[in-house]
Amino acid sequence: MTKRYTLIFLMALIHCLSIEAQNGLEGLWEGVLTGSIYSKVGYKFELYLKKDGKRWQGRATIYRDDAEPVEMNVYGSFYQDRSIYFRDIEFIPIEGSDFYPPFFRKYELIFERSIYESKLDGYWQEVGKSFEEHREKGRIFLRKVKDSNKA
Repeated sequence: MTKRYTLIFLMALIHCLSIEAQNGLEGLWEGVLTGSIYSKVGYKFELYLKKDGKRWQGRATIYRDDAEPVEMNVYGSFYQDRSIYFRDIEFIPIEGSDFYPPFFRKYELIFERSIYESKLDGYWQEVGKSFEEHREKGRIFLRKVKDSNKA
């Protein structure tokens, strides 16, 4: 009987930790988006995330050197193994600009929560060319800046 209660307690604890990890994901993240999977140098990148029911939504912003920033609405999922999958779903144009991104991206990241510095690290790749020889891809390195509930 004691083993049964211990197992129930452990399962409840794991569930609570999973929910708490998801709460730590909300907010603003800043870092770098690279143009190669072998590089750590690239463009400034911001990702704002917010929980939307069982899914996640937000906005990704790439600051391309001196050019105007590229903003995309993203939508995705957070999994129990702390992996995250997002996808660009909508380009947000800047008024008066005729720029349109050449492709959308999908992002696959791992969430590492810490009391000192939480981070999201992973990869991105161009959507739509999965089986072609050349498709754009790279790395993402992000650090937590601000929680959405503390803004």
